[in-house]
Amino acid sequence: MKNSMNNPLIPHHESEAGSNQDSFQDIVANLVGVILILAMFVGAKVTNDAPSVQSDPSARTADAPVEKATPTELKAQLADARQSALSAKNEAEQLATHLVRITRESAEFDAQRVELAMHRGLIEEDLARRRQKLTAQQQREFDVQRRLVECQLDLDKSTKQQLALLSAP
Repeated sequence: MKNSMNNPLIPHHESEAGSNQDSFQDIVANLVGVILILAMFVGAKVTNDAPSVQSDPSARTADAPVEKATPTELKAQLADARQSALSAKNEAEQLATHLVRITRESAEFDAQRVELAMHRGLIEEDLARRRQKLTAQQQREFDVQRRLVECQLDLDKSTKQQLALLSAP
């Protein structure tokens, strides 16, 4: 990357641009990770909610007498188990759908970022070409004006950050 202090055509804050471009991808990756963890918790919940011989208090132990469940009780337990499984399946499908949507949006944002970076490069090349056609005095004036605009953008960004920090709970 070129040194922005020596070249007036490259904004001073461009060195930060690389890390800022990756921050959105980091956020999306974190969201995907959280969704995957949630899906794992749902799977663990389904596994734990499934009726098992060990967790059933009416289950037979070595010292306890054998108790037979009535068909009605068994049907009720089966219905509960089916309902829990269906609920877990629906929740997993919703999470998967959400994951697909986020992945799709991430790809779209990434494509837009690449396109904007391409346009930025073309504009910077055009500015450099036009700057070369100026006289030395005009180039200095151009550089000063460009630096003023960059400083104003930095000031605006800092002001927004301060307001966000002041309004945060």
